[in-house]
Amino acid sequence: MRDSARHHRLVEALRTADLNALVCRLPENVLLLSGYWPMSGFSFVVYRADGEATLIVPSAEEAESADTWISDRQLFEWALVGAPDPYEQIGVYLKQACRGMKRIGVEREFEWVAPATNAGEMAVPSELTWRMVESAIEGATLVDATNLLMDQRAVKTDCELERLALANQVAAIGLTRFTQTLEPGRTDAEMVGLVEAAIVSEGTRLEEVSRVRAFAQVSSGPDTAFAWRPCVISTDRTIHAGEIVVLELGVVVDGFWADNTRTRVAGGEASEQQLEWHAIVREAQQSAIGACQAGVPCDEVDRAARSVIEHRGLGDYFVHITGHGIGWRYHEPVPFVAPGNPEPLRDGYVHSVEPGLYQEGFGGIRIEDIVAEQGGTHRVLSSGDRSLV
Repeated sequence: MRDSARHHRLVEALRTADLNALVCRLPENVLLLSGYWPMSGFSFVVYRADGEATLIVPSAEEAESADTWISDRQLFEWALVGAPDPYEQIGVYLKQACRGMKRIGVEREFEWVAPATNAGEMAVPSELTWRMVESAIEGATLVDATNLLMDQRAVKTDCELERLALANQVAAIGLTRFTQTLEPGRTDAEMVGLVEAAIVSEGTRLEEVSRVRAFAQVSSGPDTAFAWRPCVISTDRTIHAGEIVVLELGVVVDGFWADNTRTRVAGGEASEQQLEWHAIVREAQQSAIGACQAGVPCDEVDRAARSVIEHRGLGDYFVHITGHGIGWRYHEPVPFVAPGNPEPLRDGYVHSVEPGLYQEGFGGIRIEDIVAEQGGTHRVLSSGDRSLV
């Protein structure tokens, strides 16, 4: 079913930018424009200023791509013995879909991209793709529409918010499995396997869910002092009783992302400092969440968390920002909940709230949840136990 709010926003954005259409291939933008999350990342969508669209997909994805509002769906052969050049086939469909157009928006300036379902082999458009596009729609001016697309992606519709709530519901399966199975003697990598397996096996049983991927990172003991890093290597390190264990968890459900972090102590016995620092992080997070609503500057939300930590004399140990955007990708640039960013939150923004404390010799503690601004207030999309023990 078509998201009417998204449809009206896109049509108005194209009119304002004086564009006849958008041509996109990145899976996150194909999802935005069509509602279809590509399997291989080799699909194209042409979204026209009149609100109609053409979806061009490999024939191998015929069944999956049928569940979209777009009636003009063109299939090309690919990865089959004797199949014609796929770029030539795609070029024919693009030429038909863009005939007579003068100005077309394209996604030329994306540096960070989200995967298709096949996350193990990402396909991204390069000069080969752009030469094909330019040849197919000769005579039209290609305009970089990166900012237009990012502006559209930043403000989610009510329908998209429900898809993100569902992604966080699936993520909660992994958070619960982490809480239930964490015990001394397991390894960091073993915990990753338990969490990811639960999400994929149980998440796909939900009625509204089709495809699920999970990306867990687990660190324990002294390694948690570096859990602020954007990417943590989960090793075969054995978890010992009384140690801090941090789970960073990214989950994608039919193209929509959730991002949550939980910190636990293995064995059920926490030290006084562990309990104190966890309580401070939780208070900082609650303070920041309480500040979240449309119109509030991003740096004010960050300050709500940071001031709690600084008041306890621990400001030097909170080394990262309070939050980032999320939705079509694991990490999005809007909103940027950070010191010095005066940009206000808007209804439809979705972002993390994730204060943390990290000290070598002690470890690290972070609690991360996803919050949406909706209806003039905030809505916490995440769930799951946030306690330390």
